[in-house]
Amino acid sequence: EHLFSDLKEDRDRGELVFPRFSKNPAAISKKFQTLRERVEKLPPELTTHLLRHTFASHLVMQGVDLTTVSSLLGHSTVKVTELYAHLQPDHIRMAVERLPYKIWG
Repeated sequence: EHLFSDLKEDRDRGELVFPRFSKNPAAISKKFQTLRERVEKLPPELTTHLLRHTFASHLVMQGVDLTTVSSLLGHSTVKVTELYAHLQPDHIRMAVERLPYKIWG
């Protein structure tokens, strides 16, 4: 909850969580380190890599096209983005349930 509050404050001030237009990966690491210092008890498995995967997956599950997601992540090709965007099993199940006929079970 505290993390989301901090992120909202940053957004309201116009700050980016992961500044895409910085070609310097150290800038992203520094911002994430600042978040770690401000928020207690962040699990060690929470990494910038995991956050990028989660961001991509959530966008795709909300119907954002891969070209747009690829652009937001700064990927050179959509093929790279396809490696990042993972659909949750519930999302896949709900997509199949939208069909007017039953395909399994």
